[in-house]
Amino acid sequence: LAAFPDGARLSLLARQARLAPSTAHRLLTTLEQRGFAQFDVTNSRWFVGRRAFTVGIAFTRWQDFIAAAMPFLRRLRDYSRETANLGILEEGEVITVAQVESREIIRAIAPPGGTAPVLNSGMGKAILATWPDEAIAEFIERHGLHPSTRHSLRRAEDVMLEIATIRDRGFAVDNEEFTYG
Repeated sequence: LAAFPDGARLSLLARQARLAPSTAHRLLTTLEQRGFAQFDVTNSRWFVGRRAFTVGIAFTRWQDFIAAAMPFLRRLRDYSRETANLGILEEGEVITVAQVESREIIRAIAPPGGTAPVLNSGMGKAILATWPDEAIAEFIERHGLHPSTRHSLRRAEDVMLEIATIRDRGFAVDNEEFTYG
């Protein structure tokens, strides 16, 4: 639901979840009863509910590092003139937990709460570049490579070359490895 800020119809959500529409509807109505989803009868679309927001806010309050990181994110944004993100790794994905948007007219924005496969994102690769090579190899073995585009890294050897480049250059990029454009 969070991936669809304008709401989503049941048929789309069922396809995305790979569920039968009847099963998806039962799950959504249960989430609605508990406040985690809401249904707009005027346009027949499902949205994130108020309780999901409450849970999300509780998580960010627990994460003291977010407040400590904000001045650094602002400085990085001002220095680079780009949106600065803070993320954490969880189960092979990088999750954006905080963001300071660029002031430029054209900018890339992946909203907090968004996820991407670690090795398909500049933020994920930057985090991995701080790890020892053995830990990166274990990460790849445990989580695998999940190419999203033709630019995605597909071999462990390529990942290690990219990590070496990141370490030398001091920053990581996502060169259309998760989405095009």
